[in-house]
This record gives sequence, structure tokens and C-alpha cells, in this order.
Amino acid sequence: MGLIVSIKCEKCGNTIDLRTGCGLRDHDLNRVIVYFSEDNQRVIREAISKYENEKQRQWEFRRMIARCDSSGKIKSLPTFHVIKAGEADLVAWECNCGGTHYFYSEANLSDRTETCQCPECGAQMTYGEIGHWD
Repeated sequence: MGLIVSIKCEKCGNTIDLRTGCGLRDHDLNRVIVYFSEDNQRVIREAISKYENEKQRQWEFRRMIARCDSSGKIKSLPTFHVIKAGEADLVAWECNCGGTHYFYSEANLSDRTETCQCPECGAQMTYGEIGHWD
């Protein structure tokens, strides 16, 4: 089950509500791969082909909080990870801007060891969990 989070600027009132994580149906490769461009689909299939003989699924899909480096906008992006030695390596993400992104750690946002800057006024934003989605 995924989280619905709210990132709010106390200075200007800008509020960004995002869905993060994954839902129950996001464990089916054929369902999640459609979120990615043809180029990213090729990268994903190549990355997971190395683990076809494994008994357990060696990949993970989730939506992550990211800041677009070109526009500064904060959004939730679909991401695809391959599990290697217990670690999840990000191999693909999808955004229509075509730029690079900084991905936030939700755990760090939650415990306030990391913060977001408001894309409207530049002030520090606060993070809060407001619900669940599936």
C-alpha cells in the first residue's frame, strides 16, 4: 500500500500532495512497464533479464518524490529498481521534462534530516503523511 504525502510551505502556503510507494497491482511487470518510455522499457528488460533464473522477483517498482533540476518542481515519479545483493539500484524513472532529477528519501523527509525547498518562494517545506492509497 502506498502513502499519500503532503509537502507544505509555511511561508507562501504552496502545498503539494503526492502519492508515493506502490499499490497491490504494482508487482506485475506488464502492468508497471507501461509507465515508462520505449527506451526505458528496453533498459528495464535488459536489467531484469540478468536475473531470469532467480526464484524470487529481483525488481521493484515505486513512485518516489523527486525535484526536477531544470524547473525545481517537486513531483512523484514512477521509478524502477533492480535488487542486487539486497540493495535496490535505480535503473529507470519517467518524467515528461526529459531532465535530471534529485530523488528524496521519504524516511529522511519524515524524520526531518532532509527538507525540500519550495519551488515557489525557496523557503523550507514540511513533510507529512496524510493517508494511504492502493
